[in-house]
Amino acid sequence: YNISINKLGCREITQDCLTMYLEGKPPANQFLCRAYLCQGQLISSRSISTAVSPNSAVMYYLKAIEIAKDKSRYHFLVFNASLLYLQSVRRFLRPGQRRLLVSSLTQVLEALEEVQDPDHTWRAELMLHLVECLLDAGKKEAAAAMAKVTSDFIQSHKPELYPRLFSIQVHLSLLYCVSLALLILLKQLQPSSFTQALFHQNILSISVECRCCFSQLRSSVIMRLDAVLQTALEQTDARATQAVCVCQWNACLPLLQHNLRKRVQKPLLTLARALQHTHSLLLDVLCRVHNELAAIDEEDEKLESAMKHLQKALELDPHSQQLSSSLHLLQLRSSVHSAPTRPEERAARLIQQAKEGSGREVLRKRRPLLVSAGVSLAPDAFQTVLDADGKVKGLYHVELLAAKAQHHSSCVQKVKGHLDGLDKSSDDKERCVLWGSLAKTARKQELFDVCQAACRFCLLYDDGRWKNTSKNVKVLKFYLVIVIFFFCS
Repeated sequence: YNISINKLGCREITQDCLTMYLEGKPPANQFLCRAYLCQGQLISSRSISTAVSPNSAVMYYLKAIEIAKDKSRYHFLVFNASLLYLQSVRRFLRPGQRRLLVSSLTQVLEALEEVQDPDHTWRAELMLHLVECLLDAGKKEAAAAMAKVTSDFIQSHKPELYPRLFSIQVHLSLLYCVSLALLILLKQLQPSSFTQALFHQNILSISVECRCCFSQLRSSVIMRLDAVLQTALEQTDARATQAVCVCQWNACLPLLQHNLRKRVQKPLLTLARALQHTHSLLLDVLCRVHNELAAIDEEDEKLESAMKHLQKALELDPHSQQLSSSLHLLQLRSSVHSAPTRPEERAARLIQQAKEGSGREVLRKRRPLLVSAGVSLAPDAFQTVLDADGKVKGLYHVELLAAKAQHHSSCVQKVKGHLDGLDKSSDDKERCVLWGSLAKTARKQELFDVCQAACRFCLLYDDGRWKNTSKNVKVLKFYLVIVIFFFCS
């Protein structure tokens, strides 16, 4: 059908064939469903430029859904019909016209719920559209009820979509937020009618909305500064260029987070080019810009580009252990066909592999990877320390507790002699960073026993061996503070 309509342009022939088939009163089977879907697509393609009402095309999709949902072997057609439905009505998903889709979208969602369609992401997407449609129709109570159902569904099946729902709730006042001044006034007049929970909820909603607006405003400022910086470069005004670079860097700083820094990649590239072109003395800023660009490229798996940025940063700060360590890790990741020779390199590669990927299958493999990384760093003691909290056998409760305590103490004793057995040529600073990275990765993935074992080894280096206050030692002490926090929590 798509070929005949879109490429061959045989609309009349297609319509004649469908009319002949439907006038013959065919039985209610999958062929009739497919005919209804084709008829809906044909009507939708004809009226694409005249968005008066979607009912003419939607009627055929709903007919196909009614037939398909009654027979289990046709349930896949319900999902197909919902896809074609949204494709046809997408032009109505805008303010003032969403209200036309309330009835039909409700029926589509009810059918998907009835057949228990397994694509939860798709159902959540349609639920979010229905909330917006109900609000556009002025049905705030129904929209609030649907938002509650959608919230429960997303939390159960697709929690990663919850920020989008919460954004809709905040911007469309589904949380019944009012301004802070009005809320305080009403609370003074009717103190018994407002609970403390509602008060905190409204404050949280207002703060989230302000934070979103602040982020959008800052992004707008960064884009304008980027345009000004390009103009200054074209006019070869070095002083103006450097002044704009400082303003741009200060504006980008709050957005240099792992979930926001991709927004400022283009402005940072312009900033680096401007500082290099004017031979600016802001070398520290240029070094940090290249470091952030390397982090962005690393997240996008652009390893060669990330290594180039790190090499430029190292040229500006050749004594930075953090930069050299990051570059070394990237080189290990890029050379996938060569096996690392040093145990520290093997551990670094295993930790990096545990950070990558998503999904249940990858999640099952992360624990063995992190355990192997710990064994690479401490082959004689890590597995023993990891088993310190394992199960022990005992006849009675007191005997069981005593045996468990004795087993724990004997296993932990293995840690004390770990540093004495290391090769003197090994880099203590590198090992401390690796133990800290292992603890952070395990804590983030909720592998608490691995995190605790890694913390025990990392804390061995907190023995006063680094007395000076150089930048690299401060970084190592930062790792030790993080490890102590994880260990105590």
